[in-house]
Amino acid sequence: MALVHDLAEAEVGDITPHDGISRQEKLRREAAAIQTFTTQLLHPDSLPSRRLLSLWNEYEDGISPEAKFVKDLDRFELALQGVEYEKREKLDSIQTFFETTIPFIKHPEVQAWAHSLMDERASVQGDAPFVKDYKDVRPSPS
Repeated sequence: MALVHDLAEAEVGDITPHDGISRQEKLRREAAAIQTFTTQLLHPDSLPSRRLLSLWNEYEDGISPEAKFVKDLDRFELALQGVEYEKREKLDSIQTFFETTIPFIKHPEVQAWAHSLMDERASVQGDAPFVKDYKDVRPSPS
């Protein structure tokens, strides 16, 4: 499921809240990408095509335990990118990377990873944070 979700992102790019693209437009672009994969690169009515589309829809619906877990992994990965950007580039305007991901992580294991990541972020920021409007963002209690 995680790979299928990333297939769409491979076509349209990893759209983040920072990009200023609406959720509806992001979904439209990703749906078009999956449509291309399932109808032009695979035989439209083949088992692989149907399975790929089914997994993508399951992820987008976000109802199954697997879809929820993969969504949490996606949120964590975006926050991880944010920490790496802050460390490497000293970016000062990516607070939204964390505010739109970390509080929404629900899976206990991924929450534990998120806490560790935010501890690392806090140590990078130190006593004089260089990020504008820096806030220590943590997962919401389940």
